[in-house]
Amino acid sequence: MEDKKLFLIGEVAKMFHISMGTLRHYEQAGLLTPEYTDPDTRYRYYGTRQFELLNTIRYLRVLDFPLAQIKTFLDNRDTDVIEEKLVHQKEVIARKQKELELISRKIDHRLEQLLKRSFQDYDRIFLLLDQEDRYDGETETFPRQTCVTIRFCGSHREAPTYYQKLLAYIEEKNLSITGFSRETTLIDYGLTNNTDKFVTEIQIPVNI
Repeated sequence: MEDKKLFLIGEVAKMFHISMGTLRHYEQAGLLTPEYTDPDTRYRYYGTRQFELLNTIRYLRVLDFPLAQIKTFLDNRDTDVIEEKLVHQKEVIARKQKELELISRKIDHRLEQLLKRSFQDYDRIFLLLDQEDRYDGETETFPRQTCVTIRFCGSHREAPTYYQKLLAYIEEKNLSITGFSRETTLIDYGLTNNTDKFVTEIQIPVNI
């Protein structure tokens, strides 16, 4: 090892407020190689050259650059290259912002419904298919989820009462709602004109 100031991995982690695991991960990804690794102890030592690289890596990570793109830049460092990548990343972030804004509006809408205990609105209508059914259009499979479930007889106008019961149960058991509720009509006008004989199932996904 040359006679110059080097720092152990723990010292570097402390100086840059990152974990030693992160530094090792950067090494495995080919982003940051220690200045010297002791062949006997396997201790890693870093110098000022690694500090400059680490600052660049941290800056690009703050901008949400994937590690693979950071490695490509470090292997071909040039102002034109970084300009191109920054422009591209700005476009990616703009798309993500739009997606997050849409998600935020959906959450606000759902919270408004829950706070007002309003259950008449719905986001989509779906048709359940049996295995024997043949359908040429686009289909979607619901993910496997743990749900609190209730069935009731009567028309859809009576659904809010049963939503209240489900929400009270969720609160009593200290569960967390993890997704949108689903109403499945099991018996409706297709089988009877008597709304008192309608059967509806409500499911609310939860974490136990």
